[in-house]
Amino acid sequence: MKTDSRHPARLKSLELQGYKSFAVKTRFDFADTITAVVGPNGSGKSNIADAIRWVLGEQSYRSLRARKTEDMIFAGSQGRSRAGMAAATITFDNSDGWLPIDFAEVSVGRRAHRDGQNEYLLNGQRVRLRDIQDLLGSSGLAERSYTIVGQGLVDSVLSLKAEERSKLFEEAAGITVHRIRRDESIRRLEKTRLNLDRVKDILAEIRPRLRSLERQAEQAAAHDSVLEDLRQALEQWYGHHWYLLQDELKTAREVAETAARGRDDLHRESESATRLLGEASQRVNELRDRRQVVARDAKEAATSRETLTRDLAVAEQRLVWLQDEERSFDGEIVGLETAKADVGERLVLAKKETLEKAKGQSLPGFIQARSEAQADQERSKLADQIEALDSQVLRLSQERASFEARLEIGSKAALDSDQFAQRMREAADRGALPGLIGDLGPNFKVKANFETAILAVLDGFDRGVVFKDDSRVDSALDWLTGEHPSGRLGLLPLTRSRRLPPLQVPGDPDCLGCAADFVTASQEYDSAIQLLLGRTLVVRERKTAKRLLEGLPLDARVVTLSGEVFYPAGQVLVSSNGKSLDNPDRMRAQLEQLDGRITQLKHERAEIFEQRERLESEVRAGLSGEVVKASQAKVNSLEEQFHSYAGRLAEMRSQLVRNNEEQRRTREGTEQIRERLEHDSTHSSAAITELENLEAGLTRADEQRSEILVSETANREARRQAEDLYTSTQIKSARLKQQSVEMERRVQEDFGLVSYEGGEGQEPLPLENLVAHLERIDIVPEGLEKQVDKLRRKLRRMGSINPAARREYEEVNERHSFLSEQIEDMNQAQVHLKQVISELDEQMASQFQITFEAVSATFEAYFVRLFGGGAAKLSMLQVEGSDRSGIEIEVRLPGRRARGLAMLSGGERSLTAVALIFALLKVSPTPFCVLDEVDAMLDESNVLRFGEILRELSEDTQFLVITHNRQTIQEAEVLYGISLGKDKASEVISLRLDQAAEKMAA
Repeated sequence: MKTDSRHPARLKSLELQGYKSFAVKTRFDFADTITAVVGPNGSGKSNIADAIRWVLGEQSYRSLRARKTEDMIFAGSQGRSRAGMAAATITFDNSDGWLPIDFAEVSVGRRAHRDGQNEYLLNGQRVRLRDIQDLLGSSGLAERSYTIVGQGLVDSVLSLKAEERSKLFEEAAGITVHRIRRDESIRRLEKTRLNLDRVKDILAEIRPRLRSLERQAEQAAAHDSVLEDLRQALEQWYGHHWYLLQDELKTAREVAETAARGRDDLHRESESATRLLGEASQRVNELRDRRQVVARDAKEAATSRETLTRDLAVAEQRLVWLQDEERSFDGEIVGLETAKADVGERLVLAKKETLEKAKGQSLPGFIQARSEAQADQERSKLADQIEALDSQVLRLSQERASFEARLEIGSKAALDSDQFAQRMREAADRGALPGLIGDLGPNFKVKANFETAILAVLDGFDRGVVFKDDSRVDSALDWLTGEHPSGRLGLLPLTRSRRLPPLQVPGDPDCLGCAADFVTASQEYDSAIQLLLGRTLVVRERKTAKRLLEGLPLDARVVTLSGEVFYPAGQVLVSSNGKSLDNPDRMRAQLEQLDGRITQLKHERAEIFEQRERLESEVRAGLSGEVVKASQAKVNSLEEQFHSYAGRLAEMRSQLVRNNEEQRRTREGTEQIRERLEHDSTHSSAAITELENLEAGLTRADEQRSEILVSETANREARRQAEDLYTSTQIKSARLKQQSVEMERRVQEDFGLVSYEGGEGQEPLPLENLVAHLERIDIVPEGLEKQVDKLRRKLRRMGSINPAARREYEEVNERHSFLSEQIEDMNQAQVHLKQVISELDEQMASQFQITFEAVSATFEAYFVRLFGGGAAKLSMLQVEGSDRSGIEIEVRLPGRRARGLAMLSGGERSLTAVALIFALLKVSPTPFCVLDEVDAMLDESNVLRFGEILRELSEDTQFLVITHNRQTIQEAEVLYGISLGKDKASEVISLRLDQAAEKMAA
């Protein structure tokens, strides 16, 4: 196996992506000598040869084993989607400048899209197919068909006709370019001959006409001489009379123009005054209308201010009454608490007294007294429980009242937000807000125990509206500018979340994870959740949050389960009482929980009352004697008073809570009334100021309109005088104009006598040009009119002439001279083209003969080596009706008589074709050569000889061999294995055989 190359590698690498079976990007780096590609049938290894042929500019789908462009693109499979385009790029080593381009490395690429479009790339830049062909054609790659040798070429080498087979030898001899030049020269020679015949015909046609035009041109010259004399005479006569009339007409026109300008100036002044009068009247009307509107607004503001003042007084009075009632409640609560305490002390003393009286009884009485003491302890315990339950009910009632107040505010804000969002959805349905996806609130759910933390971070965005991107949010903001909706609403662009990097969750045991992980949302709203919560960590307690903040980026946050939000810059956001924001839905749920808890506590209180009643019944049943009964009656009375005070105390405290809440609402209402009152006062002051300004402006506008009316009256009189002046000047100007027209008519009549008489083509003298160029003549010579008459008669005698004769004669004469020169040039071109064709024929014949003899000798030698004997011969035949020589192949196998190619077996034909292709490569090497399963029909012994010759040829030619044969693989320096994956895409593995051998030897 040969590894030392004596020539630079031309083909460095091949990259494929989406081409046929190569779905993913695949790169092949080629060895300097021989690179082998192996793989089972259907694995896609022959697609490599097709890709090289495709990149080099092949346009035949049949040669590329396809029917259309889409067949070049990976079609997809169950395990892999289809590719959008096919791309292939070949990289050449151009360090020795074998390609005519100033780059040490040249990459040639081609792309195909599913719509049939193809792109060609040179060093990454888009170029034309012709540019690729010109670049490769200069190196021989484009003209040698044996650069890529497949089974088709091997079979056709022997099947071609003799004259068709000679094309291979012409490619090897490098005379394809000469033949193209020869064919082009023959076509040019034929085209020159046809042009020469046509030019000679044209000359024969124009010679008679040239002589006729020459005579007509002489007549026209004599006519022009007489005409010029007449023109000069007329110019003198009219130069005198015309300017006399023009001077007078000019004076009249100047007077008329002056009058017209004065009239027009007065008209413009009148129009300006009319416009100003209209504007002044419109301004007066506008000011009056505005004055009415402002006066009405001022009156409404005053009425509103009076109403608000009354409302404010009522609210303040109501607030004073509530404060008095609060103080009354406070005093009554203190009195009830004192009375309750007094009754409680008396109740304890009464119970002790009853117990002492019971001790004086008999042993049963003693036992009963002891039971009474136990019952008293139980009764005291139940009373403490009742008081504790009353305190809990009172506290929960106060908390419920606070929740009701917050719910009222939150419900209003939520209603505003919902109406806000509903208006945006309606606008989106009308097409005014494209890109709106929907509301976030109904489309996400928070895991249990995380509601407080998540809602604290969302900060109102839980009721936000989701849009596709930033531009849609900008459109929504523009829409909001014109709508002025009430409420507060978050706008969320989905595209923003795709630009946020994921937040790394630290491995702290107290860090529960990313906030977005504790929220589930529908797929289209997941990006919005990531935008709001993707950069937030959830921890158990505050100290963990402070510890984690040190390593977080500035845009991250940490929230505790109690709802405290910490920022890296030091800010802390705390919700009220550690609870979530006043979301009405969640507050209603909490309110239901409070109601349930209050109901439960009342039920427990009722049960304790029942226990105490049973205990009292048992004690009463055990007491005897009138004294004990009387003491017990006192105890019962005190207990009723104690419970009565406790109930009234609870009721008073509840009333106090309601009073405080009503005071809060009254204060808020008072503030709102004051704000509205201040706004109405400001508005009323502004309206009064504007009303004063309008009155002043209205006075000025009336004065301005009066001034304009006076000015318009004076202008009307001046305009009448200017109109009279203009009319008189117009009459005078019209009379002078009539005289000028009469002079022009006389000129036309006089010049009409000078025009050509009879015949077609007569033209009058150019009167306008003549008058425009007349020179002023103060005195005319005597006899001028007689001279004019004499010249007119002479023109009539000359008759009609062709005024364009001289121009036509010059054009035809110039064309005759040009065509004569063209005939001479084409005669010389014919001689030159015949000489070029003769030289090319001699050069092609010489090069073809030299190449044929070299290939013939090499073919015979390779045939003998490949077959181990025998003989082969190439001979040239002259083909009738063709300028090419045919190439015949004669072979004699070892131990056999000479026989025709048709009698050879498949393996013998392949080996013979290989010998001929190797002979062509030996005599005229290509920069590289691709052999696609050329050795498929060869047996083992022939493959050994095939490999020997291949190794020899690799000294001058870089080979890429696609093969199944193990013996051929051993000749390679680099081996690529191709297999078909489960997804029907080709997979590649590579191996450098020299390195593998060294590892095995080690």
